[in-house]
Amino acid sequence: GNLEDIVGNLDVTTTLYHLKREQVKQYCNRAYLPETLRSSLFDYYEKLWSQQKGVTGTSLFRMLPTNLRSLVVSELAEPLWQIIPYIDQAPTSLTQKLCHVLKLELYIPANFLFHAGECAWQLFFVVSGNAKLFDESSGKLVRRVSNSAVGRSEFLSRVVYSTSCQVIDYSQILVLNHDDLWKALRQSGHLENYCHRLIDIEKNGGLDVELSHLS
Repeated sequence: GNLEDIVGNLDVTTTLYHLKREQVKQYCNRAYLPETLRSSLFDYYEKLWSQQKGVTGTSLFRMLPTNLRSLVVSELAEPLWQIIPYIDQAPTSLTQKLCHVLKLELYIPANFLFHAGECAWQLFFVVSGNAKLFDESSGKLVRRVSNSAVGRSEFLSRVVYSTSCQVIDYSQILVLNHDDLWKALRQSGHLENYCHRLIDIEKNGGLDVELSHLS
């Protein structure tokens, strides 16, 4: 009886291990992570499994050590840095600092990222899944969003969101807080240059014109 229980538990543990490992693999595929980073994630998962006998996909990311988590976020956030004025040409040291404060969140269908009229203190980048910008009063769709930022013009101008944004399906979304952005800029000595860049953009037609070229 005891031997059967032990063998049965081993079978369950082995199956669970392969299932969890497959989830890690699927996450890497969805995130289009490079092979070297995938290897690091799998190595970490192997060690984690040997100690804890498994972990959920969400927990895996949260439990990653800071340096490895930063590498994953850095890979996912590359398109985000390209649409923020000045940050797109900033040194790697600044983007690395921002990666430490950037959050990767999982949103379920019907969740709102923001409502029209709310202060735009967060910038969202839809890594996977879909969201929609729309007028809540009329229900009129403005546009669908996938693999793109939402609320960037309002975020950079520090005004209120002009439309509402709602998640359509399960979506992984990077979230950057304005206070974290300014803190990173200040600590790295780039805040003044960043502000000058925004002023120059306003003089040349405003953020909407600038961001249309970056889209």
